[in-house]
Amino acid sequence: MVEELSPDAFTKAIGGYIAANSLGGIAGRVAGGVLTDYFDWKTAVFVIATFTLISALLVIAMLPKQQHFKPARGLFYHHNRSLVTHISNPTVWVAMLIGGINFALFVNLYSVMGFRLVEAPHNLPIALSSLIFLCYLAGTLSSKLSANWRKRYPPIPGMVFGTLLSLLGMLVALFESIPMMLLGLLLISGGAFFTHTLAYAWVSQKATQAKATATALYLVHYYIGGSLGGFFLLYCWQVGRWPGVVEGGALLYAALFGLCYKLYHIDQRSAHADKPINHPF
Repeated sequence: MVEELSPDAFTKAIGGYIAANSLGGIAGRVAGGVLTDYFDWKTAVFVIATFTLISALLVIAMLPKQQHFKPARGLFYHHNRSLVTHISNPTVWVAMLIGGINFALFVNLYSVMGFRLVEAPHNLPIALSSLIFLCYLAGTLSSKLSANWRKRYPPIPGMVFGTLLSLLGMLVALFESIPMMLLGLLLISGGAFFTHTLAYAWVSQKATQAKATATALYLVHYYIGGSLGGFFLLYCWQVGRWPGVVEGGALLYAALFGLCYKLYHIDQRSAHADKPINHPF
């Protein structure tokens, strides 16, 4: 998208893309929970997989042809070299780490909340507890609002703001009350998607070459973070329930703030290095 669209159009498009991503997350999870409750998990998987296949075919049919993006062709090691280049560029790679840890927190805080709601003292059925994913709508809104933020303010403070919002949500959910849990999930969703949209756009625009590879590598970090975060936060849940999750999550939030601080200083050094030197003669 960054090569196909103007900077202003890209800012709007990336927010719309992430917003649609959140709506897909809502639809899949709510439908999966309801279908599992009324039928079984195999039926749920089959229905969602069929819907996904049909959607993919529609995308192939409806997506406009690219006009400016030119895919790189060549031997496999040329693509590997692009991957090494991106990982060696701290301006890009640190933002990828931010995306990975952010998703590790977001997706697994939701997973733990689902376990929390189906157990005592709440004992909600699976279909009803899956409705917590409607809280993703806060992320749908915040990902669109991130476009307005990028027009007025730098992206890195926005990543810090999104992380603070998500952290506040985790703390609010400490209260053993379903309304407070839902409020916490709304804050977690709004903050996480705000950070994700800004970090994703940052990687797309800061990569100096092979931009498609850079965004793909960002998503690799994003989903690896979600997977590894599950091992960590679900273990925290097993050991200490939600207070244990808060303690473990606090470590990941601290890492996020540290990475935002590091990215800010890397960006400042890069901007300073790019400034022309005014010679006296």
